[in-house]
Amino acid sequence: MGCRACQKHDLAVLACVDESGVPPGERGHDIVYSRTVIQSCPECRASEVEVYDHDCFDHEDVFDQYRWYVLERSAAEQLRGLLQACPAPLSAGCGCAVHDALRTSCRALPSPGNPGIHPARLDVTDGLPRIRA
Repeated sequence: MGCRACQKHDLAVLACVDESGVPPGERGHDIVYSRTVIQSCPECRASEVEVYDHDCFDHEDVFDQYRWYVLERSAAEQLRGLLQACPAPLSAGCGCAVHDALRTSCRALPSPGNPGIHPARLDVTDGLPRIRA
């Protein structure tokens, strides 16, 4: 999906924060899949957390839900700097302190009744990032 701020470019993934299950369409997919990534626009520097949930328990009624938490523009550069300490920013299984902090804070984001776009902010405490709604 394109940038929500400038609508000009596809977003680049800065970090894969969390992932569970096998993606739909891939061998081994079994009913549910979820993924949380932080992405940024290469041109305008807008950034966001994207939470994707998929459930196909009833194969005739597939559930795909996206939630986006839009961060302030300065967050992308801060996150890039903090992710330099991470050995594998694109690996959801990374156990570094930066990933752990992001994973914990993203899991705590509210899950509004309606999917869609929601404001969020980046806080840094003791050198570790936390996403807050």
